[in-house]
Amino acid sequence: MTAEGTFRFQMGAMPEQTMPLSHAGIVLFGQSGVQSDLLSVNVDVHTEPRMVAWLDPEYPEFADEAHRIAPSFYTEWLDMPRAALAGRGLNAMDGFGFDYDADAPDAPPESPGAIYQDDHALFRRATMQLRHRGNGLYDVRAEGVTAFDWTFSLDAIAPLERVVFRAGRMEDARAPMDAVVEEFERHFDPAVFEGAWVQRGSGANTWYDFIAVARAAAR
Repeated sequence: MTAEGTFRFQMGAMPEQTMPLSHAGIVLFGQSGVQSDLLSVNVDVHTEPRMVAWLDPEYPEFADEAHRIAPSFYTEWLDMPRAALAGRGLNAMDGFGFDYDADAPDAPPESPGAIYQDDHALFRRATMQLRHRGNGLYDVRAEGVTAFDWTFSLDAIAPLERVVFRAGRMEDARAPMDAVVEEFERHFDPAVFEGAWVQRGSGANTWYDFIAVARAAAR
């Protein structure tokens, strides 16, 4: 499985790598029944792994030892105001992005995302922009530096894979609820998205997510 785009990545003494992508996708998550005007936005990008050897001055004895490099980019803690949606269809994320600087006086308390390569390196400075190409596909442009001083630059095409809604209180999520679907339909067009309830967990830890995908994708 491959995705269109590249990910440039450099860490420590390793020469910068330009990596092809194995996956790129966007998932939106919302809750109903809670006083929230936000959606969570997870842009998830994985690279094709490769073996790389390099000379690290601190560890010269490992200069001939190749390491598996397969960095991934994700925005697990990125929130978007629902009022910022560009529309109720597949273009909903058009124009959305962020400009994050952990050292800025008005910086959010939590980084919007991280790079994973053997460890999770939170963004220290990062920007990202989404542009709708049509049919639910987005140009994703991102660059930055992590808390470990890794640098990265992403240029990818990613689909809006799904929109997930759930009752805000777990005790209300134990069974499908009309209120969750109604909340979803306030923000997304049911003529464009096809949704279904999916059971998660088991036994006493069961809950239900309402998961919607583009109707063309559902078929």
